[in-house]
Amino acid sequence: MVLALYLPFFFHLLDLRELQINRGEGLHTVLPIYGSDSIGYGLLADNLLQNGSLAYGGDYLHKPDTFRTPGFPAVLAVFKAVSGSYKYFPLLQILFVVGTAFLIYKIGRKTSFPSLFYTIFLPLTIYPVFAAFKLLNFQTSISGSSLIVNAQPLAFISACIAPYAYYLILALIMLTKEIKPMTRFKMFLLASILILLANILRIIILTLVLLYHGNNEFELIHISFWYFVSTIYVVLVWILLTKIFKITSIPIYSDFKYLLENSMFKKKVLNKHK
Repeated sequence: MVLALYLPFFFHLLDLRELQINRGEGLHTVLPIYGSDSIGYGLLADNLLQNGSLAYGGDYLHKPDTFRTPGFPAVLAVFKAVSGSYKYFPLLQILFVVGTAFLIYKIGRKTSFPSLFYTIFLPLTIYPVFAAFKLLNFQTSISGSSLIVNAQPLAFISACIAPYAYYLILALIMLTKEIKPMTRFKMFLLASILILLANILRIIILTLVLLYHGNNEFELIHISFWYFVSTIYVVLVWILLTKIFKITSIPIYSDFKYLLENSMFKKKVLNKHK
């Protein structure tokens, strides 16, 4: 999927860049942009090839650079030595992105964010419910991950903790561009509290329904609550977060919009020079 999204952009941008260079319009009109850090890394890589030292050249030819680590310039140098230029190096970076995405997937299969959220939020959920029923004068006890209310055992399985609700809100926060790290933390903290409170209230209501109205009513309300908390409520929480923290970006969409406006679909840039 990553290759399908990035490769058409990459090759078309190379064509546009070649066209604009031939017209004498400079190197920075369209992506890929070679500037800022990329220039520094390029100089280090060139000097590695020419003089065998990690330095920028010129007056600093024999003064090793201590600001940038040598790994990336070394990879650049090897690539240029093999291919003759850096032109297709972004393609190698795209392949690294694909490999990284695959590794994250494999690690995620082993560690599992939902399992992590279950471990974290199980005690934060079960003990407040236990305290609530104690205050309501029910005979209540905890046994492992189960709550016993008036001799009725309630097993707190993964779905009871709603780990995917926390996972979804975290994904929305992390996929939204232009948010400071501390703001992301505050957003997730507030969202987690709202989801946790809603889930505690849900469990209390469902337990009362089970105790006083039986299993049929419990199953009906349980399914209704499940769809509400896992979907609609999370969306409402996200909308609230965007209002409180004044977020204007849209997850994923804003990133694609930025790419489109600065790449091959920004035809106005080329039309002005025709």
